[in-house]
Amino acid sequence: MAPCYLAFGRLLKVPMVGIMTTAFHDWLNEVSGNPCNLAFIPNLFSAFKQDMNFKERFINFLMTNMISIQIHYYTSFQVEYVRKYFDIENTSIKELYDDVSLYLVNTHPALHGIRPYTPSIIGVGGLHIKGDGDPLSQEMQKWLDESKDGCIYFTFGSMVRIESFSKELIETFYASFKKIAPVRVLMKIARKEDLLPGLPNNVMIQPWFPQVAVLKHKNIRAFITHGGLMGTQEAISYGVPMIGIPLFGDQRVNIQSYVRKKVAISLNSIYDVTEEKLTSALNTILKDPTYRENVQKLSRLFLDRPMNALDTAIYWVEYVVKHGNFLQSPAMHLSWWQHHLLDVYAFLLFVVSAVLLAALFILRKIKRLLFGTRACTKDSAAVKSKKDK
Repeated sequence: MAPCYLAFGRLLKVPMVGIMTTAFHDWLNEVSGNPCNLAFIPNLFSAFKQDMNFKERFINFLMTNMISIQIHYYTSFQVEYVRKYFDIENTSIKELYDDVSLYLVNTHPALHGIRPYTPSIIGVGGLHIKGDGDPLSQEMQKWLDESKDGCIYFTFGSMVRIESFSKELIETFYASFKKIAPVRVLMKIARKEDLLPGLPNNVMIQPWFPQVAVLKHKNIRAFITHGGLMGTQEAISYGVPMIGIPLFGDQRVNIQSYVRKKVAISLNSIYDVTEEKLTSALNTILKDPTYRENVQKLSRLFLDRPMNALDTAIYWVEYVVKHGNFLQSPAMHLSWWQHHLLDVYAFLLFVVSAVLLAALFILRKIKRLLFGTRACTKDSAAVKSKKDK
């Protein structure tokens, strides 16, 4: 949901639909009017669970607000391009969000927990997953069918080339993969000519794999992944436990979430990978059935819906085409202090303070009426007694 596209809605005078490949962005709560209780909703980039202690809630509060302020500050400068290229005056980037009628978000309660969303925010986790995607090649099909002892699928997606890693790390992968033979490994390598020599016999490399078809295969036992949300959702959909080696962005958060659900083992980062740790993780995933049982249970939770993600997205897009901005929250048009009821709290504080002050004033008056005259009489008597003496 990049703000640089928002001006098109204003220019064309049509409702806009935002799409997010991650969970809902924290900095969009304000502009969408979505409630966000930081006591139990962790920041997008934090690995906190929803049951946070005081320290975690404090850090979560600071992190979420600081990131939101920074995002809105730096994107606010894009309004100059809106004025220059779209000829739209007297607006701001925040105001352009008023044209967003619907947010399609790659989320689901089974993955990101229970969160409050306004009707304009629709969870379509797994929207990209197609059960009838590209088929396996004959070579891949034969390799997987013959992997009677199981097969590990290893890829870091399209952005990271495994063959570009250090010699020491590649040798670590080779050593661990040799140790789990006869279990086989499918490893995505974009440029075979750049790969370090010494590839074990139980490893097949290809520049591309039809990932869904691979994960669906009955002989796949585990998925070594960097923790991208889309790839891990595919693994969850087909009940494949994971070994996570997060690299950047939300990957660490995703993997930590799966570790808590006991469907994955984390190696923390690429710099923490050793032969001993990787081999131990592989053996645990292969030999401990609880990981597969847990991910299959999570898969059932993730897929059990009244409509699949694609049909859900189509329905709500057609809805806003017909009805416009009907789903938008009224909170979008409140100022931040109204949204948080600060004016109401201030008024209540004023009323309580006024009542207490009035009560104090009345009590002082009563005290003077009851005790003030008696005290004056005693003082007068004392003065008169001194004069007589």
